[in-house]
Amino acid sequence: MKSTCLVIGGSGFLGRETVPALSERYHVLSTGRREHGPDTLALDLRDADAVARVVHDLRPAAVVALAAYRDPDACEDAPEETRRLNTEPYRVLTRLLAPETPLVFVSTDYVFDGDHPPYHEHDERRPVNVYGESKRDAEDCVASFPGGVIVRVPLLMGWTADPGASGFFSQLIGDLRAREPRLLDDTLARRPTWTRDAARAIARLLCNHERGMFHFSTSRRWTRYQAAVEMAGIMGWPHDHCRPSDAVVPRRARRPRDAQLAMSTWSARGYPPPLEFPGVAREFVRAFAGHPFLIPETGKA
Repeated sequence: MKSTCLVIGGSGFLGRETVPALSERYHVLSTGRREHGPDTLALDLRDADAVARVVHDLRPAAVVALAAYRDPDACEDAPEETRRLNTEPYRVLTRLLAPETPLVFVSTDYVFDGDHPPYHEHDERRPVNVYGESKRDAEDCVASFPGGVIVRVPLLMGWTADPGASGFFSQLIGDLRAREPRLLDDTLARRPTWTRDAARAIARLLCNHERGMFHFSTSRRWTRYQAAVEMAGIMGWPHDHCRPSDAVVPRRARRPRDAQLAMSTWSARGYPPPLEFPGVAREFVRAFAGHPFLIPETGKA
């Protein structure tokens, strides 16, 4: 009989890939804001008593924590609420779980300031926004727990059943579909990484009984403008209405200029690297071939 793995936030963007990646080894139960099926529990992670009941009832053999407020601008506007979801639940979990229980926490490259890349696992963390601060503080909780595993990832790319609601790809295609001129950031470095690869990395770390800190990221540098141009080439669309901006586009939350995650610890284990952005973009286009969202508007191409 398979042991139980609890995936907190399993109904979310990364969770949709993580649950099936873990299902060969574990009986996976996931949590979300609402109950979506027999293997999904409704859980408000901000409710410590509710978290305690779930852990007591399930007694999971492993826990994977994916739920978070991820929009840096929204986090900047609501710092206390951000910490209620992104930090405080991990103080609770590390008190509730048996010390030997693996607790995999997915963190972010935003714990770094972006001024001195690449960053290794134990380099000084200097977040420049509330989101990064909340994840840094959660890391501290998990790092002090014997079963703790911290996986830092950069911007994640993937898709849902609706290509128009698929994060990074939706934004790029929205830029390319636009009829009016677009000024796209050409300064902030991104290293988009596939949710499917990140999910497989989580499964690999659990199955190999790893502990400690790991960086998981692609290596090629892309700005928003460069990614849009690459996407246009893959799709055969024009991009002459898109222009590069050499100034950081002002937003409520400051972003690190280049928070590249060094993969030395991951690579030293002999684990495979993730697929780079162009390869994932081609998979996205193949997955939604013929979908109206991937067909240019009349007069656009």
